[in-house]
Formats: sequence, structure tokens, C-alpha cells
Amino acid sequence: MDKKEFTKVTAEVFQADGFIKIGNQFFLNLPRVVVRVYRMGARFEEGAYSFQYTVCFKDIHEEYVFTDKDSYKNMPDDFWALRYLESQEIEKNGCRRWAFYPEEYTAERWGEVLSEILIREFTPYRNDFENFVRENLGPEPGKIGMGIAEKEAFMERGLIFKK
Repeated sequence: MDKKEFTKVTAEVFQADGFIKIGNQFFLNLPRVVVRVYRMGARFEEGAYSFQYTVCFKDIHEEYVFTDKDSYKNMPDDFWALRYLESQEIEKNGCRRWAFYPEEYTAERWGEVLSEILIREFTPYRNDFENFVRENLGPEPGKIGMGIAEKEAFMERGLIFKK
């Protein structure tokens, strides 16, 4: 598949999963979180794309309303680092695949792979938000996600984490 078809299929899959496309970014507006996924050239992998995401926790940004493109583009990022979307495919180096080359996929196969990634990565935000955040996204060692300030903001509001 060529790059043009790859980006077209990518947009279709994200939009079918409820994301809004703005430029090369995709936004998923859920009741308690907004997810922003960036489509970008994969670092150190010429010709490949990667997808990285961050989130805005609505519970700690009550004043922030998502009404137009600018409000999405300017949303606060509550993760201290972007997280890669990875497939279940295993590379020769033993890592899960995070860089995707359009020429390695047919449109149908890429749609399947990307759909699988989106379901696996974002279903917990949809179905079990509080437990998922509590168990996986705190600032403690071994967890990837929010910083100390974000956790404290939840605690101040009596949400998710206990003092």
C-alpha cells in the first residue's frame, strides 16, 4: 500500500472508532478523558509512521470545554510522556511493533491491525476508567502515565486516588 492510501485507511479506522480527525491528530472525547493521538513519521525509521498519544483528564480540568478545533488542539496534556501505540506483532529484536511501514500492509490488513490496537489500548478508558487509571497510570515506579501533580489534583477532588 502507498502512503496516501495508508493515511486514508488510518483516518477511516480512527473515525470508525469514534475519533475526530484534525490535521494529523485524532481525538477521542470520552466522558472523563480526551485522548489525543499523533500520527507522525517514526523516529529513526525512514518511511515509517508511528502513533503516540496523550490524554487530558476532564476531572481535573473542569473549566476546559471541548467545543471546536482550537479547544482540542490546545488541550492540556496530563501524561508526562507520550505513549506509543503498539501492535501485537513482535519484531526481530523481541519488542512489539511501534513503527509501521505502509508498504508492508494491504489496506485490509492495516485496517485490522490498527483496529486491534485501538480496541486494546482505549477500551479501558471507555469501560473501567477509574480502576484502569488507579492500577496503570499513576506516577509510581512501574506505572506509565500521569505525573505527581495530576495525581494530587485527583486526590484534592476525592477522585480515584485516596489521601
